[in-house]
Amino acid sequence: MISRLPKALYYSLIALSLSFALKILLYMGGDYDLWMHLFFGSEILKTLSIPSTDIYSFTAYGSTIVNHEWLSQIILYSLHDCFGNFGLLIFKLIFFCLSIYIAWKIIASLTENRLARVVSLIFMLLVFRAGVAFRIQMFSYLFLYFIIYLETVKYKKRIYLYPFLFLFWANLHGAFVLGLVVIGIFQGIEFLKSRSLKPLIIIALSTIVTLINPYGFNLWLYIYKELTLTVSSQYITEWQAFSFKTREIAFFVAFLLCSLGLLLKFKKFKPAHVLLMVLSAYLGFSAVRHTPIFAILALPALTIALANLLKEKPVEDTGNLGKITSYVFYLLSFSLCFISIPKTLELKYEEPMPEKTVAFLKEKNIKGNMILPLHLGGYVMYHLYPNIKVSIDGRWATIYSQETMKDSHDFSYNSTNGAWKNILRKYDANYVLLEKSNPAYDEIIKSKHAAVVGNELSYNLLNLLK
Repeated sequence: MISRLPKALYYSLIALSLSFALKILLYMGGDYDLWMHLFFGSEILKTLSIPSTDIYSFTAYGSTIVNHEWLSQIILYSLHDCFGNFGLLIFKLIFFCLSIYIAWKIIASLTENRLARVVSLIFMLLVFRAGVAFRIQMFSYLFLYFIIYLETVKYKKRIYLYPFLFLFWANLHGAFVLGLVVIGIFQGIEFLKSRSLKPLIIIALSTIVTLINPYGFNLWLYIYKELTLTVSSQYITEWQAFSFKTREIAFFVAFLLCSLGLLLKFKKFKPAHVLLMVLSAYLGFSAVRHTPIFAILALPALTIALANLLKEKPVEDTGNLGKITSYVFYLLSFSLCFISIPKTLELKYEEPMPEKTVAFLKEKNIKGNMILPLHLGGYVMYHLYPNIKVSIDGRWATIYSQETMKDSHDFSYNSTNGAWKNILRKYDANYVLLEKSNPAYDEIIKSKHAAVVGNELSYNLLNLLK
């Protein structure tokens, strides 16, 4: 048993944790799919309709579109159109600050242990940071935290809130299904305890309202299809299983702490918290993109585990060391906040965007079909549609065939020794946006099948010669 944290040190540690959170939130790291969402938000507002068939690519032209994120796309595009990247940053700050605030309320409601509170907050931030980006998932993260909080504090009027929440959520992002699973766990256990019909009514109403969307029951069929597809894990890194990479370590340590807490003090945990921990751990180990979900669904279990592992004495240490340390932490917090302020609102990417190539195509009013890497599809659509139709974009398995997805991946990473020729022969393309990191780059550039018409730091624009 350790001494209770002095108030000054306790609050300074919270301040330091939140300054770390601010640094994460203010980072202008761009998500490649953002451009795709901005594009479709623009298209919906321009046409005042939700596209039902694809007219934006040449490899899936005419395919049926089920856009489960249409309302999110309208919101993001409207913000970007009115306020630029600043609007997107403020929106991200608001959503994630609300998420962190609700997370803290959950932690504080479960334990009075100051050290356990601080350590829970730190681990929550470390695991959650992987999900902090300009991504539509931010809606689902906030709503999941909200549900966990309502169920943790047993808010009596949640029966009236859930149907409205899921009506909105079903038109924002497909993870509303996970939200239904969460309330199903809480309310299902409540039904088993009380034998009252009220929990079942909550589940039924929340499920029924999700049918109020542009696709009705077909939205559920689409999500089921997406959940059962395995193709994404073959080609996209974030869909691959846990593999002890740096960004995954915090998730693994948090999982170990929860597991240790369960082994030592199983009776301290509520059944719902155990089930949510197991569910979110399964999701996190199955695909690394789901590790932030562990920071949400397993937060109650993590907090309870730490409260039992880090037991405090009822009397706090009132020595001067705690006060001096708290001053140091406050100074560090202020410094971290200061250096976190972005110098520019320009979005940053792991690889630069083909800005010069896009500007060239716009200026020359060039039209045609373009083969390009997956992560650039949305960017090119946003800037060059309708003149240019793309071979692939972030919609991925929702409209593209498995053959097209495989060809796209192989062309970018596995097309040496002439394999790229066989891929190009399949498609009616006029141009190729070729990454200089492509293993077959030298082969393609030196061949007689294409001519370089644009060149910049990381890309060449090739005109395919028929």
